Amino acid sequence: MSSQFAAPIAVSIAAVYLTFTILKTLENYLTLRNHRRVRGSDGANYYVVDRNGWQAAAEILVKTRAGLLRLLDELDTKRKHQELPPTLESQILRLLRQFPQGRGIQLYEIDATVDESLAYTRNKTEGFFLCLRDKHGVLASPDSVLFLALHEFAHSAIPFYDPQRNGQTVHSEAFKQLEMYFYEIAKELQLLDPSTLPGRRHCNAILVDPRSAM
Repeated sequence: MSSQFAAPIAVSIAAVYLTFTILKTLENYLTLRNHRRVRGSDGANYYVVDRNGWQAAAEILVKTRAGLLRLLDELDTKRKHQELPPTLESQILRLLRQFPQGRGIQLYEIDATVDESLAYTRNKTEGFFLCLRDKHGVLASPDSVLFLALHEFAHSAIPFYDPQRNGQTVHSEAFKQLEMYFYEIAKELQLLDPSTLPGRRHCNAILVDPRSAM
């Protein structure tokens, strides 16, 4: 490639990178402008909404992260013993590669006063956003938060994005099988009992049975 074309291309790449960086910085500001960074009792950093009860909210994220780490550890043990379900193995290996020994798991609180979402991930690996307190400040139960976090963990493991219909995700069969497998393991580890959670109020909504969800 001649220098005649190399310079404009380099400038274009730099401009794209700069634009991307600016947009990511703006996105982070808009998402976290009402948050504070808190060091949890486990030494990790968490981002919670800066209002009364933020300490308790941060500790729910500590428990949630601990549950996700135990799940990853159990999945890795099953991998080493070749005990993973063959139909789910590739997705689980993808998850283990994305968060080796739990590194890279970042948890954020959703501000329920401006966002009615219960949980979502950002680009599958750039953070898990979870509702911890309703708009009145009532704290959610740790097991229901973990229930939602496991749902988002399953999204991280699936290599594609499920389609949207009327603002709701239409979950694939591959996703549903993986989600239910995660719940089974969580029950075996006594992290939660998924059968007790559907119908429970969480933040500004009612948790639904994953077996009957879209």
